[in-house]
Amino acid sequence: MAQYPTIQQSHHQEFSLRDQYLLKHKGQAYVELHENTQQNLVYRRNPQYLARIFAPYLPQAERVFIENLAQQNMQNLFYNQDITIDANELLERALFWEDYVNKYPKSQFIKEAQYLYQAYSQLLFKGVSVNPVSESYLGESSIKSDHLSAIEKLSKLNKSQLSNQARRFLSFIQMNLNERTKLTGFEHPSAQLNQYLKLKSVQLNQPFDCFSDAICYKN
Repeated sequence: MAQYPTIQQSHHQEFSLRDQYLLKHKGQAYVELHENTQQNLVYRRNPQYLARIFAPYLPQAERVFIENLAQQNMQNLFYNQDITIDANELLERALFWEDYVNKYPKSQFIKEAQYLYQAYSQLLFKGVSVNPVSESYLGESSIKSDHLSAIEKLSKLNKSQLSNQARRFLSFIQMNLNERTKLTGFEHPSAQLNQYLKLKSVQLNQPFDCFSDAICYKN
């Protein structure tokens, strides 16, 4: 369309009714062209649609959930199976969802909020398979520098379960392999870390897709 602007006009009637509608409303009514995590261009409803049209009329817990998730999902969290945001942003999101779970235990979205808290905690301490925080977790030099810096900052907080995990993380990376194996009962560094931090592993986008809109969808 950018190179040949007349193509859309001349072939408009050949498109399906759905495509005609989307082309007409692109940039309006929160309809946008979006590059998804598979590098495909797709139409989607902008996450701000629910946040601006419906959230103001909902109870506070649900309004806060939708408005914040919408803002977080304005850009893809993943691209080519890697994370698109830095460790400090992962930290802020993990802290936000931890606080949300504690503040709104009766929220209609409490299960989704717990999932988001666990997911962002996992991404902060472990990363993703194509770009892990560390392979061995042996010493500070083995940890990605931005994640180490964020975890050190987190460890200085006092009132957060996440900060307790950060302090245990810093203790964990100072242990040798024999100490870890005796302490956790596991031999693989990732399993040892889960056990020592009491970190709950989650499968990303399962059972919820919480990374594309202002609410989570059950997969």
